[in-house]
Amino acid sequence: MTQVIPGVVAPYQSPEKIRSRDVQMTAVAFLETRTILVSGTLETSDRAVMVTYDLPSEGEWTFIKVETNLSDQSWSSWIMSVDEDGEFVENPARPAISQQFAQAVYSVDHRRLGFFDGEVRPGEAVLKQFTVRAPSRRFYMSHGRRHRPHVAPIDEIFSEILEGYALDSSYEIYVPVEIRY
Repeated sequence: MTQVIPGVVAPYQSPEKIRSRDVQMTAVAFLETRTILVSGTLETSDRAVMVTYDLPSEGEWTFIKVETNLSDQSWSSWIMSVDEDGEFVENPARPAISQQFAQAVYSVDHRRLGFFDGEVRPGEAVLKQFTVRAPSRRFYMSHGRRHRPHVAPIDEIFSEILEGYALDSSYEIYVPVEIRY
């Protein structure tokens, strides 16, 4: 039997259905393996998220990211873009892969990477790995999760990854990167 607490709204048992507030993203860089681990939460599905990282150095870095969906919508794909001079790198030793999405595809110019053929429901985390080439220490990446009531046709997802799509207004996040030796 579910316990009802006065003044608290189900299903999350917190006021206004907010599961978390002001949850920061955090990152740590391992210099020896040129790997960056990122962990955090995202509480929006209706806007893109523009993320700024201050990396230890320019060059190739493999990101391993875990982000929890704190929105009230399922994510049916995840499309990322990098700034003008950056690019996603196809690295067979460290492929672009996600636990929640079965497929990944790069745009021809390698400025976009999309994961699809899966779902991340509210409260679940998405785990993904990918490699980028950063032209400078300050690196910009945008994330757009396309929510649709019904799964989009594969050709529409391919089109958005290969050709891009107009981003809605976005939230800007700065993620500090701690260095580990």
